Amino acid sequence: MPLQSDLTIAGDKLDPKNISQQTHDFNANLIKIMERGPKWYEVGAEKYRRMREAGETPLPAPVMLEGGQNIELPSREKGRSIPCRVFKPEKGQAKGVFYVVPPTSPTTPAPTNVPASTFTAAAGSSKPTTPKTPTSPSSPTPAISS
Repeated sequence: MPLQSDLTIAGDKLDPKNISQQTHDFNANLIKIMERGPKWYEVGAEKYRRMREAGETPLPAPVMLEGGQNIELPSREKGRSIPCRVFKPEKGQAKGVFYVVPPTSPTTPAPTNVPASTFTAAAGSSKPTTPKTPTSPSSPTPAISS
């Protein structure tokens, strides 16, 4: 008997004929807007993330969300941890996570807020709850979102 994966993808959902005209139009407009700006592969991903955060790309600077809790996850590298920022739904349990690579380097401190435009709400309310423990203003902010 074959093993059943926890991940199931309905192939018909990915069929191009099932993409709405509204989605096609949105994507075409987004491509047109982004053609006027710098390309991440020309300036480098890290610099592009910083430019995006500062509003130096064709898109407006992202709005920052309050109410996240900074946490540290263990890394495979000894003596290192991965900074994260958690947003929990007001009610219910989270059904997914979304990780954002922040525009930081070992010598550049991360921002204390995470761009709202980078989140995908998966469950519960899209409005984050207030953290139960205080957050540190110096903590970096990759994101785990509900």
